Formats: sequence, structure tokens, C-alpha cells
Amino acid sequence: MYSLDSRFSLYCRRPLITAVVLIFSVAVLSSCRKEPRDTTPPRISITSPNVNATFYYQNTIEIEAEISDDRNIERVLVEIISPSNVRFLQSTAFYPNTSQTNVRWTAVHDDLFLESGTYLIKITANDGENKAIGFGEIQLVAAPRLLERVCIVSSDNTSSTIDTLNGTMLQPWLNYGHAYRFGGIDARSNLLVISGENPTSLSSYIYPEMTTESSVLPSSAASLTAFHHDRQGQKFYWGDISGNLFVSDRNGSRAFSSIGFGYPLKVIYTSTEHVIAVARSTDNSTSYLNIYPKSSSFPSHSMTIDWEVTGAVPLASNEELIVLSGNENDTGHFAYFNLNTSAINENFSFYDNSVVSALYAGEGNDLYAIQGAGIVRYTNNFSSYSIQTNSHPSKLVYDDLFHTVWTVENDGVHRYNDALTQELLHVPMSNAGDIWLKYNK
Repeated sequence: MYSLDSRFSLYCRRPLITAVVLIFSVAVLSSCRKEPRDTTPPRISITSPNVNATFYYQNTIEIEAEISDDRNIERVLVEIISPSNVRFLQSTAFYPNTSQTNVRWTAVHDDLFLESGTYLIKITANDGENKAIGFGEIQLVAAPRLLERVCIVSSDNTSSTIDTLNGTMLQPWLNYGHAYRFGGIDARSNLLVISGENPTSLSSYIYPEMTTESSVLPSSAASLTAFHHDRQGQKFYWGDISGNLFVSDRNGSRAFSSIGFGYPLKVIYTSTEHVIAVARSTDNSTSYLNIYPKSSSFPSHSMTIDWEVTGAVPLASNEELIVLSGNENDTGHFAYFNLNTSAINENFSFYDNSVVSALYAGEGNDLYAIQGAGIVRYTNNFSSYSIQTNSHPSKLVYDDLFHTVWTVENDGVHRYNDALTQELLHVPMSNAGDIWLKYNK
């Protein structure tokens, strides 16, 4: 039982306790109250470069921007992007932690493979709660395409040399310990491949260091009979005596298709989306045409042709049409294979019916055929033609940069203008086997 004094003391303390609790509650509520939410994004003003300023390969791009906010700016990201928001060149980030900052940064147009067009300087500023993005248009010009090296391959029955052409002089560059059959060098991947008839002789290097790259063909590969360099796809295709098709790139070598023809592959060519392969019977009376999507090992089109097909080149203006060249009864023959209809349509608008040994693409719809009469140039899809009757090459290479024709002949290497009316260069040599043109891209 409480005494009167103790009851009085308890009674007097109750208001004090209540007041303390009330003060504490107010303090707690005050501490939980949030500051007003920041809804204002940073402000971005790109002051340099000027809108639509133009920059060429190896130019520097001086980027300046003024960024402000009513709070501290946590991060600023500077990028150069395409209109589809793909990043190009370099990027950088700043962490100013101030409410106002001036960003200054230098980018370099050092992308050898960038295409000319409109690009965007993209600046993203973040204050922790809000993000702002500023854009400025610029024009970037592609790096010029250059012919870096002309390689001349010569070979005897046991070994080969690859020399660099400097003017009219040959400079030793690479030795290869086998008789040469096929090879090439890719401008974009910088992969160099060279092989004899035996697939185990395949050697691969990375240009220009010339470090060895492993690209051994599968053990199922037999004697090599066909080769094609797909410059657009950065790959090399090989065909063997059993009709098997293989592919090499920076990822090594592998079988492209498990569907063998049973006859030697003689022609390989590529379009943007397809690989074209032609095998021939041992008596050359029948050809077997397979066309594969590049993404598939199974042909989308297969056709037996009752004449000798020696070339297959997609028409530049319409890759659904494959121009076929060949021979029937010792007479030159041209036809179109239509991918849409799977029909072969004879072409009678050609001007020389001598035997055709090979077919090559020129500029646009121009074609070059090695025929018994010489080199025949068919212009604009057989609308006209011209003949270089003094040239009977074993190999032809079209240079699409300078619009000239290189040929390998018995007396050496020749270079002609695209109309075949003027010889621009003759490099006398014996045992010439091939020409590689190494572009910078």
C-alpha cells in the first residue's frame, strides 16, 4: 500500500512522463519525414563540336559540354553512337559531385571499319534520382580503302615463295615448303591461309606479325580441288576430291557440309547470303550444283546439270540470279540459275562461244570469262563485250579499288585496265601461280 506522500509523488510524475513521451514521439516523426522529392533532371548543353561537324579517319573530336543541376551531379557518361544506339569509338565517364561542371574530353576517330554517315555525341548525366541525356549530331567519314600489298605466289613441284610486288620489283616475303595449290589473305580478319593439294599441308598465319594460327582441316578432308575467299564473310572455303566442303576462319577449320557429292568439287563462290558449290563427274559431262544458306550445312537448292559448269557468280544487281558458265560439246555456254524458281534459263546473248575455263565478277554486273579466245569481258549483264586475245591466263583477279585486272600467265604477271584495252604492267617471271591483293579493310 502506497503512502500519501508516495501516491502524491506518483501523481505528480505522470504529467512529466506524458510530456517526455510526447516530445520523443514528435522527434521520431520529425526524423522520419522525407525531404521534398527531386524531380528536376540535370541540364546539358553541348558546346563543342558544332552540329554536323565532319571528322575524317584519325581526326580528334574535341567534346565540351556544360552540365548543371540543383543537386550534385553524380555521374556523366560521354559516348559516340550510331542513330540506332550502337556505340562506336571510345567512351568515358566523369564523377564531378558538384552541381555544375564543364566536361572536356577528346575522342579519336580510329575505327578503320566505321562507315561514313551521321553519328551522335551522347551525354548522359545522373544526379542520383534523375537522368538527362543530351545529343549532338556529327558526321564521321570512313577511312580510305588502300591496297597495302600485292603478293605474287610462285611455285615448283616441291616448294613455293610469296613475294611482295614493289613497283616492278619482287621482294621476298614468305617461304612455303610445299607445292602451292590455293591460298589468300583476308583484309579484315588478317588471316592468311596457304595450302598444297594435300589438306595436311594447310598453314595459317596472322598478318602482319605472321604468327602461326591453328587451322588444320579435318581428317576427313581428301585432296583439295577447289578454293574460294569470301571477302564479305571473312572466310575461306575449300572443296575436295570427294565433293566435301570445308571452311576456315579465325576460329579454325571445320566441315561446312556433311553432304558430299561423291565427285570432285570444282567451283565454289559466295554471295551475301549463300555458298555456291559445283562438283563435276570425272568425264565432265555432268555437274552437280548445291546452294547453301551461309548459316546452314544443308542445301536450299540442288540441281543436276547435263553440261560442264566451270563458274558460278551471283549477279550483282540481283543475287537471286546465279550466272553459270561452262561448256557443252566443246562450246562455251552461259545460263542463269534462278533461286526463286529453281529454273535454269539459257543465255544466248553472249558473243564468243569458245571454251570457258573460269568466270569472275567485275564491277557491278560486269563479268570476266577466261575462254579459248582470251579474256572476254561481258559488261552490264552481257549487254556488250570486249576481248583481250593476247592473254590466256590460268588465273584472274579483279581489283575493285583501282578497277584493274590482274592475270597469271605463262610469261609472268600482267595488269590491265578494266576494259582490257591497255596493259598497265608486266612482271616477267616463271612458275607464277597466284596473286593476292591485301587491302587495309
